[in-house]
Amino acid sequence: MGGVYRCGGCDRVFMLDGYSDECPFCGGHGRETDDFRTMECRNCSRSFLTDGRNDSCPYCGGWSKEAYDSKTNKCSDCGTIYQSDRWGSGGCPRCGSSCVTLIDIGTKRCGICRKEFASDRYHDTICPRCTENEERRTEEDMFNASEHSDRADNDYPDLEKEPQEYQIVYEALRRQEAVESRPLLFSEELQRERRQREQNAKSDTADAKPAVGFFGRLLGRGKEKPLNKMTAEEIYDRAEAYYHGRGVKQDHAEAMRLYRPIAEGGHTDAQNRLGVGYLLNQGLEKNYEEAMKWLRSAAEQGNKKAQFNLGQVYLKGEAAEENSAEAIKWFKLAADQGVTEAQERLGDIYHDGRGAEQDHAEAVRWFRSAAQNGSKYGPYRLGQMYEYGEGVPEDLIFAAQWYRTAAEREHADGQYRIGVLYVEGKGVPQNYTEAAKWFKLAAKQEHAKALTYLGWLYDNGRGVPKDRNEAINLFRLAAELGDETAEENLKILGA
Repeated sequence: MGGVYRCGGCDRVFMLDGYSDECPFCGGHGRETDDFRTMECRNCSRSFLTDGRNDSCPYCGGWSKEAYDSKTNKCSDCGTIYQSDRWGSGGCPRCGSSCVTLIDIGTKRCGICRKEFASDRYHDTICPRCTENEERRTEEDMFNASEHSDRADNDYPDLEKEPQEYQIVYEALRRQEAVESRPLLFSEELQRERRQREQNAKSDTADAKPAVGFFGRLLGRGKEKPLNKMTAEEIYDRAEAYYHGRGVKQDHAEAMRLYRPIAEGGHTDAQNRLGVGYLLNQGLEKNYEEAMKWLRSAAEQGNKKAQFNLGQVYLKGEAAEENSAEAIKWFKLAADQGVTEAQERLGDIYHDGRGAEQDHAEAVRWFRSAAQNGSKYGPYRLGQMYEYGEGVPEDLIFAAQWYRTAAEREHADGQYRIGVLYVEGKGVPQNYTEAAKWFKLAAKQEHAKALTYLGWLYDNGRGVPKDRNEAINLFRLAAELGDETAEENLKILGA
């Protein structure tokens, strides 16, 4: 006769004919459930099904009581089967039309697919499954389909005798429009963005960026000036175009070939590029000795990028023996020229006491310099320093301000931390809606803990509509990223 479903969108329980699992309240899809009971609204007297999770009336929102005497109804217009008490149905939950009580239940053969389906023997010439399959077609296409099919004409319903088919088709189209216009759940948005990123990563060629500088102007005219007639800056522009793939296919080997003659002539940016090429095997065979030669040459001439890169080499001890003192020396030279990454590294060095005496106050100074220079990481680290009282007095208000600055600069950890403070009401007024906003932004950057916290908000209906299925989806995404708390939550929810 019909199955009982619980909607994955609005969490309502409803009864349909077993062919369609579409929720009559929100258009979402449901799963069959055995745990349900019939309730009667104290306000509008309508009856509805529930599994005990939400006993409020889906029609008016009123309180309800359990109805012990129920019956099964079927809408005379759209064919929806649903449960009500014996005093009356209150109208179809899908279209509001009057209904008839099902007494004589049997089977009929569909006029389209020729399969049998449950019916009251007096209505329905098309099964619900074919109604859903045909909902994208226009009325004319649907009823003239015999021109494109080998089925006999008498396999289709006679519209003159069965005008109710028009209503079925129109209602199916309205339901489809409602489903298509439903906004995507946040977890669905994340999955779509992830698929798009994966698709872009598999693409053989990236979208070409506009060519830059003099080389870009040459490309625009379809000409290439000979190297012996170009200035060092013009050659450097051409090499940069190949290095980054701007306007041309990316080719590190060609870029290094162009960098070399001007690097030998003293062009420090080209020397830095050659050093990085030898260091990272970009268009050149890895050679630490050559890498150090070119990086040191550029750094000693004051090139701030080379100074930072040389500091990185000494800090990591990869191309040269690890030497924290040398790393700090070169980082400070780069930091004094405004290189934010160097300021961030110095902050970490003094905070952790790696290669220098631990000095939280000095760490705060460098993190503040980075933050004032537009860094994302600097304000996040300052937020931590103020939250835990390292190098500065503990102050959650200042911590929240710095976390917000990092969050606004799209730092995922900063977005997560300001979200946590809004949940806990520390340094800011407790605001679950604002917390959800920042967790969503961090989740878009695949921040596992933010996904877990966001799942908790959906599971408890804090700042977002309560949605157990969406919570499970978010916990699964977090678990895929390795968050253990999300895995535990999935076990608790039995998912």
